[in-house]
Amino acid sequence: MSSSEGALAYEEAFVHAAHTVWVTRICQLCPCIIFCYDYLLTLDREIEFIWRRPMRSSNVLYIIVRFGGGALMFLTASAFMSSNTSKEVCFLMLPSVQFCELNTF
Repeated sequence: MSSSEGALAYEEAFVHAAHTVWVTRICQLCPCIIFCYDYLLTLDREIEFIWRRPMRSSNVLYIIVRFGGGALMFLTASAFMSSNTSKEVCFLMLPSVQFCELNTF
C-alpha cells in the first residue's frame, strides 16, 4: 500500500467517524427537544395535579422521575454537543471510543 493510498484510507475513516459523531449528536438532541415540547404541553396539568395539592410520596416520586431523567438527558446531550469534552468525561458518559478520539483533537 502506498502512502497516498494509506492517507486516502485514513481520510475516509476520519470522514466516516466525523459523520457518525454528527449523526449521534443530532440523535442526542432530538430527545431533548421532545422532552421540552412534552413538558410545555403538560405543564398546566402538572401544576394542577402536582403543585396545587398537598405534598405526598407520589408527588416526590413524580418530581424525581420527571426532573431527574430530564437532567440526566440534558447532561448527556451537553457532553455530546460540547467540543471541549475531556477524555475522562467522554469515557465515563459516552461508550463510543470513536467519539472520544475524534472530539479531543
